[in-house]
Amino acid sequence: MPLRRSPAGDTPVVGWVATWEAQWLDANRWPLSLRTALLFVAYFVSGAASLHLQTDAATVGPIWLASGVALAAVLAWGPRVAIGSFLADVLLSMTVSDLPLGVSIGVSAGDTAELLAAAWITLAIGETVAFSHSRCVLGLTIAAPIAAAVSASVAILLLSSAGQLVLDPDRAWVRYWLSTVSGMVIVAPLLLSWLRGSWRGMRRRRVGEAFLLGGALLAVGSVVFSRATWNFLDVLVVLPLFSWAIIRFGTRGATGSTALFAGLLAYGVVGERSLLADAPLNVTTDAMQVLVLMLAIANLTIASTLNERNEANEGMRDLLESFDRSQRVAHVGSWEIRLDGTRRIWCSAELCRMLQLQCEHGERLSIEEMLASVHELDRELLRRTVERHARAGTPFEVEHRVADGSNRVLRHIAGVVPGKRGDPADRLLVGSVLDVTEEHELERFQNDLIATASHELRTPLTSILGFATTIDAAWDQLDDADRHAYVGIIVAQARRLERLVEETLLQSKVDAGAVRGARRPFLVGRTARRVAESLDLHDVEYDFQPGVLAVADPEQFEQVVANLLTNAVKYGSSPYVVRVRDRGDGEVELRVEDHGAGLPAGFGTRAFDRFSRGPDVGTAPGTGLGLSIAKGLVESAGGTIHHERWNGVTAFVVRLPGDPRGAVPEMDVTGEFEIPRQD
Repeated sequence: MPLRRSPAGDTPVVGWVATWEAQWLDANRWPLSLRTALLFVAYFVSGAASLHLQTDAATVGPIWLASGVALAAVLAWGPRVAIGSFLADVLLSMTVSDLPLGVSIGVSAGDTAELLAAAWITLAIGETVAFSHSRCVLGLTIAAPIAAAVSASVAILLLSSAGQLVLDPDRAWVRYWLSTVSGMVIVAPLLLSWLRGSWRGMRRRRVGEAFLLGGALLAVGSVVFSRATWNFLDVLVVLPLFSWAIIRFGTRGATGSTALFAGLLAYGVVGERSLLADAPLNVTTDAMQVLVLMLAIANLTIASTLNERNEANEGMRDLLESFDRSQRVAHVGSWEIRLDGTRRIWCSAELCRMLQLQCEHGERLSIEEMLASVHELDRELLRRTVERHARAGTPFEVEHRVADGSNRVLRHIAGVVPGKRGDPADRLLVGSVLDVTEEHELERFQNDLIATASHELRTPLTSILGFATTIDAAWDQLDDADRHAYVGIIVAQARRLERLVEETLLQSKVDAGAVRGARRPFLVGRTARRVAESLDLHDVEYDFQPGVLAVADPEQFEQVVANLLTNAVKYGSSPYVVRVRDRGDGEVELRVEDHGAGLPAGFGTRAFDRFSRGPDVGTAPGTGLGLSIAKGLVESAGGTIHHERWNGVTAFVVRLPGDPRGAVPEMDVTGEFEIPRQD
């Protein structure tokens, strides 16, 4: 954890302690007194065990377990729990080691200073206590030797002054230092990796595998290291087991296997089995400690590196999935070609879906596989365009159709970019792909609108112009009856022209989503009847449930009914039936039925498309916008419209939101549309 001053202006050390405790104490539910007591007990027990393993020529045991226990506690629980290790160390020195009180306090103070220094350096470099990250492993690797030098110097100086040393001071300092470093490097990562973090991934099968691995380590280690003499080459026997532990269990596997291995070696040293043939016991102990330290650091480094690689791969997978989701939402694909002659192309998952290619995200395809998904009439154009601009290194745009019969059009926007190494031979041709089918549909709609409007407007304009010219040229030769007839034709054609213009403008509003209406309750049956009567339609039958209220814009609803009735009269046969009922599910239903031949097979889904007219319309006038406008108005009111056909009856069914009060007596309705206020 970086050293920094607290906001209150404290010294850097105080600020660091406050930040440290804020990081861990808030996340820990145990009170400080309980954590301190737990560290006191754990330190005393582990220290006593280490001292009982000491050899005649050693000042402490081969591995000082208490240093690792204390470091793990301070890293996890904050620096204030160090008082527990200090008191336990004093008691341990006075009882088990039988040291004077003054010496015990001095040695314990040095051990506590070592503990705080090791924790501070580890966090300052590693920025975390997760030994699954290489920075934390590096921090511990640097902190343990430096901090252990503090406690070793203080302890050897005090013990030498008190006459408690068995070895010469230099030799004792090395033994003390190695034991303390071994304890911190082996025990602290072991405790923090196994006691913290989630255990959800340890399923029954993984637990069984862990026990099998531990048994294999114990069996192989017992056979190899229980002999009277052995050498460093024998360690190669257990390296495959270390690899198994690290690959399958990560940091926990690395620390667990290292601890088992260290325990076996310590047992061998205490049992006076020699690591080196004919070597003194103190040399054997030093060699064992160095070997264990090397293996512990190597295993932790490998495990943290693998974990970070896995995290990076997982992060990359998440990034690619996010990229894929973004492309899917935006409906944009991408591709990449390395211009080194390999003729392989990388396609994103969305592009594979757009082209209906069977490929995974990141898979490289051949140019021919991709071109096979392009419409056969556009393949050569796409190939020549890509090759020409790849050679010239210039950006380009090109469009093509997809070879799936859907008439979809894709637009490629591409350019040449440098490769990762900046080598001209390592250049990349990178492109994005947009689905511009709707853009082409809009362009086609505009062309159809112009063509249809030109055709439909020409007829009334021709009539208006012809009869107006006739009246103007032969006014004196025409009698009043002819003049009235010609003017009537002009007025009728002008009204027809007005309806065509209004219909076209309304369709434009529907397409732009600009249809807005004042929603209010109105009587559906009364409104539908009034529309039918205004159109002067005959043979219309009514089947109304009385008092049915819909909530929509009444004027837009009139337009819908007019379009449906006009469509029924133009293309259907009598009798024409208008039905209204309350569905009882919060919606009301209007049905406009006729007994004509109905829509052709397969045409029902296209009946509501713009400019869509059946193949048997004959010479009946129309733009093909009536049902499209009706659909847009109904949907803008929050309703639905669909087509049905059964037993010779064709019906267009409109469903609109109903009034929460349901049907009301029509005698209670005042005005054309409004219903009384309910206070």
